[in-house]
Amino acid sequence: MTFPNYAVWIAAIVLIFATGCTRTSVKSDEFRYSPDVSSETYFPASPGAAWTYDVVFYDDAGKPELESAHITRVQERIGDRVIIASGETTLTYTFRRDGLYKGEHAIIPTPIVPGANWPVNIGGVSGTGRVLSVDEKVIVKAGLFNHCLLIEEEYPKESAVLRFTYAPNVGLVRMMEMGSGPEGRVRSRADLRIFRVPASAEGL
Repeated sequence: MTFPNYAVWIAAIVLIFATGCTRTSVKSDEFRYSPDVSSETYFPASPGAAWTYDVVFYDDAGKPELESAHITRVQERIGDRVIIASGETTLTYTFRRDGLYKGEHAIIPTPIVPGANWPVNIGGVSGTGRVLSVDEKVIVKAGLFNHCLLIEEEYPKESAVLRFTYAPNVGLVRMMEMGSGPEGRVRSRADLRIFRVPASAEGL
């Protein structure tokens, strides 16, 4: 049984590839972490921002079962409220003083400190979120990204772990769902293929 899909970015799988998305020059190498960094640094949400992911679901033997491209984009920004179009689904996020939230679910709480943890809940399933790293290096089709933020959410009752890797001034570059435990297999994975982040969203 697969843990209910985390509808932050992978709310609906579409078989369409985004047109007009281009890789933007971002200054991730020049980024220097500090505990008071804004959550918006890792979730640039200016109108026009868009991301396309290669999404793979794996069967019980660890073999790819379904592959597709998935598109998310900023549909609207009203003050601290952001509406994200994810396939045919729209999701609403809010930038608060204590971080980025979807409803009362903390996506990127602040201050961002390695080892920090907080309660999370998806559809009545409770778990724990934590910051695993603020200096991850990730290579995906969209490029090499340094100084990334790695957040994990663990849901013991579902034997599920979700990991989200955010690159500064880019956004989510990798998402993985896996079983819990040291040998938990990967159930699904989304890697950033191409993106567009308006210059106004960089360096926040």
